Amino acid sequence: MTTTHMNGPSSPLLVVWIVAAVALVAILLILMNWKQRDERAGRTFLALCSQLGLSPSDKGVCSVKYFREYPFIGFGRKLLLAAGTLNGIHVELCVVPYMRSCPKGQTMVGIQCPTVAGVEVGLTRRDVIISTIGSVMGLSNRSGDGPLSGKYDTWGTDVARVLTSEVQTSVRSFPGSIDKLWVSGHDAVIVWDGVELEAAVIAYAFRLGMSLHEAATAR
Repeated sequence: MTTTHMNGPSSPLLVVWIVAAVALVAILLILMNWKQRDERAGRTFLALCSQLGLSPSDKGVCSVKYFREYPFIGFGRKLLLAAGTLNGIHVELCVVPYMRSCPKGQTMVGIQCPTVAGVEVGLTRRDVIISTIGSVMGLSNRSGDGPLSGKYDTWGTDVARVLTSEVQTSVRSFPGSIDKLWVSGHDAVIVWDGVELEAAVIAYAFRLGMSLHEAATAR
């Protein structure tokens, strides 16, 4: 007499199902974390806008060219924008809770002055690889002078006139990790790492941008 056995899923197939289930749970947890992070950033952003007298805005009506045109590439990205006036100057605040190149996000401020800077000057946190490539290719980047020496690369014309000792001291004293700043035309932009929580730090960045643009327009 022959007995027929009912076999369950084979071991390899069972392993595949378990791995798939674990991966699905992991993805759901990541998505939930992103959602919670964006919600926290959104609440913080609205509170900051209220303290600074800014109104939430959107990318399509940004006056600062960098905010209007920069793609902010990154999976799951969310862009928070606001605009207002400080000391008679148009200012804009941009917060990106997550960027592919900076998972902790970045905070950016831009100012738009009525006067036009006749030069374009930038300062970027030094990256050894990028600096080396720039040097090999003969690009104009050079190490920042004075207090910023070795930590940043600068580019543009009239760097010494724009990045005065006072501006450099303000950069060094900034209560955050500045990634880059530059001035061009009507605009000056300051970018630093992380989602900023303190209105005082954003106000400091606005003042730094104004000082930068003032130095760029001085004769």
